[in-house]
Amino acid sequence: MYSAIGDHESVRTELNAALEKQLARKDAWPVDTAKIYNARALENYQTARVREGLNDGKAALALLNRMPRSQDREVKETWMEAYNAIGIAAGRLGLISEAEEALGEALKLSRELFGNGGSTPINLGALGVLYHMRGRMEDATRAEMEALSIYNSREGVAAKSF
Repeated sequence: MYSAIGDHESVRTELNAALEKQLARKDAWPVDTAKIYNARALENYQTARVREGLNDGKAALALLNRMPRSQDREVKETWMEAYNAIGIAAGRLGLISEAEEALGEALKLSRELFGNGGSTPINLGALGVLYHMRGRMEDATRAEMEALSIYNSREGVAAKSF
């Protein structure tokens, strides 16, 4: 809520308090803790705290990696969000190989979860930008054209992917 009105300091305060409380719990489910890290990574992205966003994404992924791979939708979405956080932040920091690997994993999970819906075109677009940065123009064009094709097929419903 605070983020929507631009009160990023309150968002950070709330997320830090939630994370502190969650980390203190002995019975905390790692997915819940990872979700807080992912939310904080998004807030860091929105406020240009890129390195902190990368660290939060990696913290979420480290928690998730201690669990067996699950077919549970909620767990997969949390995994996808962690990979997105890492990929976007790593790309902004010039860590292109790390970004490409993370965004590739996010795209793979998005396709499993949503097919061509949900966040799949966003993930394709982000990956396309990274391909451009690496000079892989054919791959960039292919990813971006696929994302555009998906959006166009939705007949004006692109906002639902958020």
